[in-house]
Amino acid sequence: MKKLVFVFICFLFFRMVFADKIILKNGREMKGIIKEKTDKTVKLDVGFGIVTLNRADIAKIITSTKKSNEEIVKSWKSKYFDNERFVPKRLKYILKYYRDLEELRKKIMEIKAENKKIENDLHEIKEKISIKKKLLVEKNKQLKETDPQKDVNRYNSLVREINSLSADIVLLKNKVNQINEKALIRNEVFTKYLNALYTVKTKINEAERNLSKQNISSEEKSFIENMKKEIERYGEEYEKIVVYGKDYNKNHIVVSALINGSAEGNFIVDTGADIMTLSSDFAKKLGYDVGNLPQVEVILADGKKVKAYSLILKSVSVGGMEAKNIQAVVLDGKNIQVVGLLGMSYLKNFLFQIDVRNKKLILYSFSN
Repeated sequence: MKKLVFVFICFLFFRMVFADKIILKNGREMKGIIKEKTDKTVKLDVGFGIVTLNRADIAKIITSTKKSNEEIVKSWKSKYFDNERFVPKRLKYILKYYRDLEELRKKIMEIKAENKKIENDLHEIKEKISIKKKLLVEKNKQLKETDPQKDVNRYNSLVREINSLSADIVLLKNKVNQINEKALIRNEVFTKYLNALYTVKTKINEAERNLSKQNISSEEKSFIENMKKEIERYGEEYEKIVVYGKDYNKNHIVVSALINGSAEGNFIVDTGADIMTLSSDFAKKLGYDVGNLPQVEVILADGKKVKAYSLILKSVSVGGMEAKNIQAVVLDGKNIQVVGLLGMSYLKNFLFQIDVRNKKLILYSFSN
């Protein structure tokens, strides 16, 4: 048994591949393939490029064998498969599509990093709006109770406070609208990313089919396999849920949503609605005392201003995609089939696509 172990260890030892090694005077080590040596410099190929080192900074140079260097290059072709120097000539055209994809993916990753901050900012803004609305209700109440003939100074002071609070609320609402507009822009970027991902997949599959009819080289096979793995990895970075709309509404996508984990209702998907809306009947079904909710004024799609009641939903889940602390308003109205609008206060929490023709809402959530 000991003899077998010894032979196995020896086999591993002889299979190890060593690169050229340069030890610098500062203690650092660099590995690669030495391409050129002069009295003043040493050029070291490190796979993704060539580094020029000054002889004065080098303490020691250890060279490997030609065969080891060939093995190193082989490993580089796999590790740096998208480096132009390693892309087979007949497949170089795919690199352009892949670079476009990488640029869009970079933007998506930046968006993902910003999402948490956006979520916190929105929560703070909504809290401020809620506080100022309560103050506004109180100040309006005080104004009604104040006689301008008897206490003109107090009356004028309350008017100024009311105007100031109203202006602050408008500004805060504008900030919410700006954030929602950015959410739509983010979705445009993501749509482009998905299209680019599909294009690269298509180009790779086409290339594989075409080259298979000819004499495909081992390098071409390796490039295609590495590219496939990379694209597959990109696809695993996000969760995708397709929610199919109800059949009974021809002009809109209507989806089922679970609210606060307790009641389910049908909602019209509406990116034009800044916040979700609920019917008063459905709000009561959720357990809300509508009359005691903060009263607000909302503008409908036709420009009409109506009275509504503001609330924060604990959670909204569509197709298993859940978002918490969702701003909504309660509107009067009864509709057996539809209980409200699924607006941007929910949708902004995800990247999404809307396929009206096929009645589909597609939600994407990037993994952490």
